[in-house]
Amino acid sequence: MQLPTQTNALLLYNLDIALSYLEFQERPYVWDFLRDSFRKRPKALVITMPTSADHLLPDKASRDIWHRGGRLAVVS
Repeated sequence: MQLPTQTNALLLYNLDIALSYLEFQERPYVWDFLRDSFRKRPKALVITMPTSADHLLPDKASRDIWHRGGRLAVVS
């Protein structure tokens, strides 16, 4: 089955499970890869994680980079 339109979006769900298996020092590499690999719009990167997994998010400085680039939205 093919959708009538292309979405150019990537949905990552349960990413918290994969991140939790990584050492703290390895997680920034994942976040940097995701940020740098999906810069062009209309591509969208949608990541869903439970609010209890906020410790797996990038540090504040990295989140600021995402925000300045118009690439960060938080919905709880």
